[in-house]
Amino acid sequence: MLLAVAAAWAFPQDTGTQSTGLRDTGSHITGSTDSSTTLTIAATKAQAPTARLSWTELPAPEAPQASPAARRVDCSQERCVALTFDDGPGPHTKRLLRILEQYDARATFFLVGKMVHAHPWVARRIADAGHEVGVHSWSHPDLRNLTAQQVRAQLVRTRRIIEQTTGDRPVLSRPPYGASSERVRAEHRRADLAEILWTVDPTDWKHRNARVVRRSVERDLRRNSIVLLHDIRPTTVDAIPALLRHLERRRITLVTVSELLGETQPGVTYGRPDWSPQMQRDLR
Repeated sequence: MLLAVAAAWAFPQDTGTQSTGLRDTGSHITGSTDSSTTLTIAATKAQAPTARLSWTELPAPEAPQASPAARRVDCSQERCVALTFDDGPGPHTKRLLRILEQYDARATFFLVGKMVHAHPWVARRIADAGHEVGVHSWSHPDLRNLTAQQVRAQLVRTRRIIEQTTGDRPVLSRPPYGASSERVRAEHRRADLAEILWTVDPTDWKHRNARVVRRSVERDLRRNSIVLLHDIRPTTVDAIPALLRHLERRRITLVTVSELLGETQPGVTYGRPDWSPQMQRDLR
């Protein structure tokens, strides 16, 4: 896709002073960002427990599969939506991959470095299936609370293990909880990573019900949406088959974030609910 299309998705950095204090609500934001930028994400008053970063051991890896052929998708002509999955690879990721394969659907997985280290064969399967892999930090901290050196270590260490494990060098990153700052963006720029947020959040960390999650996505979905989901939630994975059937009936093409945005710029943040209304056109 043309760079101009990707540029239209980026939003300018705010200036002035904003209040601080995001709470950890299981990859959902409440409150506002630091003194440099406000990330306007749908807030919630409910607080969920912090996502756990340890999993039961997964089965032995299966034989590697041949990577699917590269494809070209023009989202200025097709009705595109990008599904994204955070916090894995986890115990439900392999089941999700089988579902996506059944529907020939592509997605983007923002991986936690510790989980890639623990389950490298699952990370390889994600990439081998043609999905995009991105950075989601090494241990899922709020990056705004770290020093520049610590942020750099979280990003670079995760990028390196993803590249070593999958053979793909990530160009995208999603900061945990969507929490960013000028310092965090500067480190993303140094690590050659663009920040990717989202435009649709069904709060699947809170609604542990597959039907509620699916209906929430369907209600808020627009053309060129970036949907935030978590493959660590079994109810989220349960919701995917019916969601994919719904999207298939509406002739929506499921794409990776890079297929949707085209070329992205390191250190630039893409995706939030209140920007680029011309890109959030109705799917009718």
